[in-house]
Amino acid sequence: MEYGIMLPWFMFAIIILIQILRSFRRLHAESAKHDSFKGSILEGEKLTDYIDTVPAEPGEKGCVVVLSPSCPPCHLVLEEIIEDADYYPANLSLYVNETSSGETERFVDKYKDVIRLNRLNKEHFNKMKLTFTPAFISYDEQGVVSRVGVDYNNQE
Repeated sequence: MEYGIMLPWFMFAIIILIQILRSFRRLHAESAKHDSFKGSILEGEKLTDYIDTVPAEPGEKGCVVVLSPSCPPCHLVLEEIIEDADYYPANLSLYVNETSSGETERFVDKYKDVIRLNRLNKEHFNKMKLTFTPAFISYDEQGVVSRVGVDYNNQE
């Protein structure tokens, strides 16, 4: 009889916990969209001082995406880029942060027949002061970084 009384309370507690987690996730996603990591050290800098890029066409923006093999969202972003390549600019460059554990090798090998992945060594990653991945970096035709954010949709 005690379990019969406790079960509804237990289910109620689980439902409340799920709602709290969902609202936290929405709040985090919204703050990431609006903040877009304004004030990144890269904004206003020439990206070519850090890595090689494909020049943007006049009036167009270029985009570099920095991924990490140990970042599950990075795998999802890469799959999305592969599936919907027409949505992204032709001059999109993909870089994979080098790790010492061999994860980078496995990550690059997994996708090497589908898409070109450049390696970004730890020194350059640290010099760029990136603290998150995936990192979408938009730059203009002169190679000057205009925005750094967590997704491509908020790069305009």
